[in-house]
Amino acid sequence: MDIHHNLNISSGFSSAVDLEIQDHNYHMKDRVKTPFRGYSAEDTARYISELKKIDHHLKVLYDFIESNYTDEEILITLVSDHANSFTDKSNKKHLLRKEKLHVPFMIRGTHIKEKEIHDVVENVDILPTVLNFANINYKDQVFDGCVPKVFMDNDKEYIFAESRYPNQTYKATIKDLNNEVFFETKSYVNDDGKVDLASYTFEVFDMKNDKLIQDETIIKKYKKLLLTEVNVENLKLTSNMD
Repeated sequence: MDIHHNLNISSGFSSAVDLEIQDHNYHMKDRVKTPFRGYSAEDTARYISELKKIDHHLKVLYDFIESNYTDEEILITLVSDHANSFTDKSNKKHLLRKEKLHVPFMIRGTHIKEKEIHDVVENVDILPTVLNFANINYKDQVFDGCVPKVFMDNDKEYIFAESRYPNQTYKATIKDLNNEVFFETKSYVNDDGKVDLASYTFEVFDMKNDKLIQDETIIKKYKKLLLTEVNVENLKLTSNMD
């Protein structure tokens, strides 16, 4: 929670002491929820300083673990549910863009070799991954997630994320290693979580160069994929989605 919500607005002494004077310029915008804020150099500096403070505290725990256990006896994971908009200089319009969703998933423990990979991984994959390395038996059918491909062969080719809040448009995205898809309704989500899907925008971007893709074959492919993920029955009031 130290970095998820800056509830006190101003930084604590241990993280604020290393900041430049201009980074202590606090505004009312700091009270806006982070997913909807634009880039801010001051917020980014405070965020980095706060991360350093957390690293300092975690080192105490890591030192204790390394002094008392071997890699075969431990399993440690670090992950975040999302990134932050105020660190993103791209100024892209989409709420669910890769700069705000892509986060590291770090894991250390038994039989895990040191490497950096870029597999397609979702938050729902964390629990089965932990269970797998903890040698806890579970049924694959129980979870939507799976162990990342680097550890165990699977057919996951893309990730899916959505944003469904009352009085906001419904947004969903699909991302693979090459492209990212953005779906957004024109209507707002009702208090019961339902939304009119009849009118919407649908865009596919090449992730390497952020270029909008116009190829109808590719667009049709991703629209079909997205509809397999979106729970249409739980969302729609009326719909002409094709």
